[in-house]
Amino acid sequence: MLLSSQCDYLNTTRKALVCISMSANEGKRFIDLLQKREMLKGAKVFGMLLSLATSQYAVKRNYHELSTALDKYEGNLDIWAVEKRALLNAFLKEFSRLLHNYLSSIYSLIQHTQQFRKELGHSELNKDYYEKLKDLQSNNCVKFVRDLRTYSQHIGLLIISANLSFTRTDREAGEGKIEHKILLEKKDLMKWKKWHRNSRRYINSHEKIDLKIALGEYQTLIKDFYQWFYKRVMELYSKELKELAEIDSELARLSH
Repeated sequence: MLLSSQCDYLNTTRKALVCISMSANEGKRFIDLLQKREMLKGAKVFGMLLSLATSQYAVKRNYHELSTALDKYEGNLDIWAVEKRALLNAFLKEFSRLLHNYLSSIYSLIQHTQQFRKELGHSELNKDYYEKLKDLQSNNCVKFVRDLRTYSQHIGLLIISANLSFTRTDREAGEGKIEHKILLEKKDLMKWKKWHRNSRRYINSHEKIDLKIALGEYQTLIKDFYQWFYKRVMELYSKELKELAEIDSELARLSH
């Protein structure tokens, strides 16, 4: 990764090379526009949106890796063979790591969103944000997954179990379906006394917690939340972002 001073040097050099290829008037116009761009509110908002999107991307990627591991596990019954017990144990260990990464990135995204909102200090955005957040957090699954993050980072890695089950589909023919899932045991979870009341409701509404279902539901909910959030920010700062787009368009025209 380049040091900050190296990045500044390369940016300065790039600007100088662009200006050399222009006429004197165009070169002056280009520099003036760059300086104006750096002072724009829209440039700050756009940069902050990109930074927040990067945090959300980390959550998406960690969720993708977790889901891929789950799909691979569920599609491989051979892993239950006695002689492959070491392979099953290795999978559970790796899955715990992937789950920890995902839950940690969730917390980072929450913190970055809070910082984003504070830095903007937009009263209307804050009002809408808290109303939307209240709706989101009223969902038992959301509180449960966020409490899982607290548990995994402050208490220890979650105790997960691989479950193999047979469901009879045709009793007379003796046919059935074999399923194997990654589950959290209720009795193990409830040993922790700091679950939010909504989290407790979620836990108590299941015999065992199917992580694939819980995390899939959570991921869908936060995806919808951030789609709304980005759209709302762009609506509230439409004038500033339009001004930024116009300057960027002019800079692109001058540099070609």
